[in-house]
Amino acid sequence: MPLSVDTITEMARAGSLRLQADQFADPVVSGVLTTYLGSELKILESLEPEPTAESVTVRGRCAVPGLGLEPCPAVAEFLRSDAQDGTVTGLVLTVDAPQWRLPQPFPTHDLSPLRELGAQSPVVVLHAVPATKKEAGQKRPPAVSGARWERSDITEPVLFLASMRDGVLTASAGFPDGLALPALEHLGHLPGCTGAEAFSERFPAEWRNCLISVRPTLREVTVQCSSDGKQVSGELEIDLAPRWPLPEGVTLGAVRARIAVDPTARKEAKKAEETEETAEAEKTEETEETGKAEETEETEEAEESEEAEESEEKKDWLSVTLTGNLTAYSLSSAVTVVLPSMTAKGVLAHDSGFFEHMASDLRKDTNGELSFQYDLQKGTYDITGKLSAAQKIAGVQVANVTVKAVGDGDRKRELTLDGRLTVGEAEIKATARRSQKAESWTLTAEAENIAFRDISAWAEQTMGSGLPASLTELTLQKLSFTVVSTAEERTFDAKATAEFPLTADLRTTVELAEMKITAKGKTSEVLAKGSFALGHADAESPLMKFELVADKDPKSTSWTATSTLERGITLSQALAPLLPANGQPTAGLPDLLPPLKKISLRYTAPKATDRTAPETAEAAASLVLTAETPQEARAVLVVMG
Repeated sequence: MPLSVDTITEMARAGSLRLQADQFADPVVSGVLTTYLGSELKILESLEPEPTAESVTVRGRCAVPGLGLEPCPAVAEFLRSDAQDGTVTGLVLTVDAPQWRLPQPFPTHDLSPLRELGAQSPVVVLHAVPATKKEAGQKRPPAVSGARWERSDITEPVLFLASMRDGVLTASAGFPDGLALPALEHLGHLPGCTGAEAFSERFPAEWRNCLISVRPTLREVTVQCSSDGKQVSGELEIDLAPRWPLPEGVTLGAVRARIAVDPTARKEAKKAEETEETAEAEKTEETEETGKAEETEETEEAEESEEAEESEEKKDWLSVTLTGNLTAYSLSSAVTVVLPSMTAKGVLAHDSGFFEHMASDLRKDTNGELSFQYDLQKGTYDITGKLSAAQKIAGVQVANVTVKAVGDGDRKRELTLDGRLTVGEAEIKATARRSQKAESWTLTAEAENIAFRDISAWAEQTMGSGLPASLTELTLQKLSFTVVSTAEERTFDAKATAEFPLTADLRTTVELAEMKITAKGKTSEVLAKGSFALGHADAESPLMKFELVADKDPKSTSWTATSTLERGITLSQALAPLLPANGQPTAGLPDLLPPLKKISLRYTAPKATDRTAPETAEAAASLVLTAETPQEARAVLVVMG
């Protein structure tokens, strides 16, 4: 019949408890009892059992063969399988040891350094507990030595478990439910933690008032001692407050501090400080006697500088790491707080509220790794990182998105996203900025050597309309464009430099100063303007500057360019840049027409089908030149490329 909690309770109330190892079904439990207790657990002078939902605790005296014949104070905690089932699965036995160095088979550590720190009694702890699924394959020591501390200002004895590694004795105690301390000053009463109460000095002056009324809850404390007991250090973890007082809209909750203190270094720092004070007093007296006022002033400044530097070094004996859960407006993150700057650092999780705060129109499931930094004194934050998936920004699909966001709550928010978008077979670097006031996006990008037809196809896909087909033959050497998206409309605005094949023999550089698409609902307006020059700045072939305007219909394959000349030129001079060097079709015309003041070019790009048959006459673009004189005389010529 399985051993039950009821059986344990009944035996303990009778004044003694005797259990055999084979009464426990788990071989791990029975093996521990056989090895260390000689197959039988005997607890004498047992007190009233203390039951909980997980266990029942029996206090009394227990004789352990390896520790001697005399029964020692002992506490046995019998674990039950669950709240409904009363079956006992194992136990944890803690027995006071008669000596500070335990004999075998127990760990033979010398625990006497712990006695020097105020421990009342050495102990041995037997873990006769079945291994959990998480512990499968792990080797857990069944017997651990340690020591027990008792203080009047702590409500219960503190049990420290010890281990030895590389000649350093480490003793630690954990409190899953927390151990309440009366005040911060009691931190320094813990073993190996002398001076820990001074951790408040690591905070800025304006924050120290918040610490006066703090009632810390101890979670963990660890002491390390050298084998000779001369070097001691302590580390403790405490809960400071469930909620830290911060400006409106910001909350730092579950505030926990991890404090590392080196009492040995603290003593040395104090001794050095006393020596410096003595030396300073002697120097002051000597200076007063000699009356060297200027030298005194210089000396004091030098000493103040040295003291400031040394003060920073002295802080090495005490370090503080502050953690908590920060909620700043709609952002939330687990953070580590750097002291004394009071800068909180963390990582925003997928449910941190980042997108709701910065841009609600972004995808919510693409956070990735976003580093979060918040200045608790200034109330400003900084967010950087990379999103885990592509985003649609201003209607544009952008991949490999990195984030840069800054703000000071709801007063100011700036969000910048960098990424790459695909145009044809090319990847282009793009930057998008979010305007808080207008709740709009502005996306900018730059590229080189992009086919016009590729950017036009991209614009049609993202904006609902392509660019003028009359410019299809261009290769854009330099392209920059901006996409602005607001609640009312979306605009595409681009500038580019390109080489344009006007005819088979003539190529010119075109500056496209404006290529714009404005989309409102299902309607779009398209505009394209630019300029180019023909000829040379000399008398034989004057320079002609043309202003180009594409037809408004984006499907139109034509554009018009106009040049107004300050001083007239002949028709031959106007045609010279458009014709082959050996062409003479205008012989005699200069004598028939007066000087020209205005020239218009009407360009029509090849049809799409023409590109598949370049050998046909229709494969070439057509160029119509219209020349006008001040007397309104006009000549129209068709130039075929």
